[in-house]
Amino acid sequence: MKKEAKRIKAIAGQYSVNPSYSAERVESKEWKEKIKSIWEFTVRQESGTSGNVKMYLHFDVETQSFVFKESFIYSELHFSQVISSPLLLYRLICTFNAAPSVMDDPYKTTWDLNLVHKPSGKLLMFSEWKGSARFWLPDYTYKDLEETFKNDLLDLLNYLVSDQCTHPYDGVLAGSVA
Repeated sequence: MKKEAKRIKAIAGQYSVNPSYSAERVESKEWKEKIKSIWEFTVRQESGTSGNVKMYLHFDVETQSFVFKESFIYSELHFSQVISSPLLLYRLICTFNAAPSVMDDPYKTTWDLNLVHKPSGKLLMFSEWKGSARFWLPDYTYKDLEETFKNDLLDLLNYLVSDQCTHPYDGVLAGSVA
């Protein structure tokens, strides 16, 4: 019998994704394999990127999914409230077997890890920014994103905060121990 997914909820003063010390193995690797078939690690850098797209990204605790939209309501969380930057980095490493770049001047940003969207060639940059989890795109607003890219981005973000995001060892939830 498949275990029901742990619901992500708003917790005052805490990140919403807090894996347990130990967790059950994830039975299916299909979601991870789908993510890896669409996204891949790259060392490519791109200047002129913007963090503005994330301003319109909200995690809806009712639907348990990230959504893009103009207005923010009480039952939604911003990306940086859902997952900490260390857990985001760890889950990116576990998913893509990738090493982050460490900044020469770590004043506002200590690391970044970049992915390329295989179907479009578009770069997606994840980083820590003043301690919070962030992502960066060349686009200024989510309305500029091509529909397939936008849907693939939402699927990737939902995977990274889910209880299906696994460590390479035996389906262990990334952030828990075997």
